[in-house]
Amino acid sequence: MRYRQQIKLTNAWIKRYAQSIGAPLQQKNNAFIAPSTMPTIFWQCFPNPPLHNCVVIHGSQQFIYSKPLVSGMVLDCELTLVKRKKLDTYTFFVFELTCKYNNCICVVSTITLKQVGVSTEVKSNK
Repeated sequence: MRYRQQIKLTNAWIKRYAQSIGAPLQQKNNAFIAPSTMPTIFWQCFPNPPLHNCVVIHGSQQFIYSKPLVSGMVLDCELTLVKRKKLDTYTFFVFELTCKYNNCICVVSTITLKQVGVSTEVKSNK
């Protein structure tokens, strides 16, 4: 399963994200530098992203950068389901998000999510 989307980074979006996580706002040549964890929210830019209507628990994330993300960039992003594993009432998903600028990879983000299954069994305290 692969999803592709262009994402434009703006000063306002980077500023809002940095403020929401309490990160210092950094600038270089009048452009804001995105906090390193910002790709975590890029999912919201994909139409009908995977697990959109599911209850998920964040497991882990990893970011590998070759260059910083800065305002003004229009990123070509690809979200790929790398692995899916069912264990008891949980399903684990590993997704990889690759973001390119001018055909060069800027960041690869790997995130593990745990989808909580719905149990139909009701336990009594009797």
